[in-house]
Amino acid sequence: MAVFLLLVIAVGGAALLLTGNGHSNGSSSTPPGTDGDGAGDGRPPCGSSGGHSFDPMGDKTENEQLVPNLYDGNPSTAWSTVGYESATFGNLKSGVGVYLTLDAAHPLHALQVTSDSRGWTFSVYAAAQPSADLAGWGQPVGPPVTVTQQVTNVPLAGTKAAAVLVWITNLGPPSAHSPDTQFPYSVSIGELGIH
Repeated sequence: MAVFLLLVIAVGGAALLLTGNGHSNGSSSTPPGTDGDGAGDGRPPCGSSGGHSFDPMGDKTENEQLVPNLYDGNPSTAWSTVGYESATFGNLKSGVGVYLTLDAAHPLHALQVTSDSRGWTFSVYAAAQPSADLAGWGQPVGPPVTVTQQVTNVPLAGTKAAAVLVWITNLGPPSAHSPDTQFPYSVSIGELGIH
């Protein structure tokens, strides 16, 4: 009888352990702090497969190593442009940007841009695939947007695309936090969310 009771206790304890791990009892296995779309775990949002900086009129990249900060779920980590002499990129080019690629073409409803920078202007492009030059992205989706608050939502009106580009055309006022007084104009983006 004692052996039988010990066996029942052991089996019951094992069952509790199995159902307590979040996989066998019907509860969500999504890690805390994420919403299941990849935010917070290093994966890009909305079925994204990655992202890249975009500098077709310069050296082809712009702080490429910082791009994963755009989809890490933490707005305090950021991608930023390099510093420039003026809001118009020191008259070296007409813009610079960053884009996310999706796992396939999806109907897109909105782009959410989280940024500590203010007064900068950008346009949004959505295409079937990324292009090495701006002309290959087609026409912008909607008019240019000037950032005036922490979170900016841009309607994409169901546009079907597999890549979304944020094309910065004006850097706005000089950054108050820039340590470089010669090149104080830059833009910082904490997160990009595609819905």
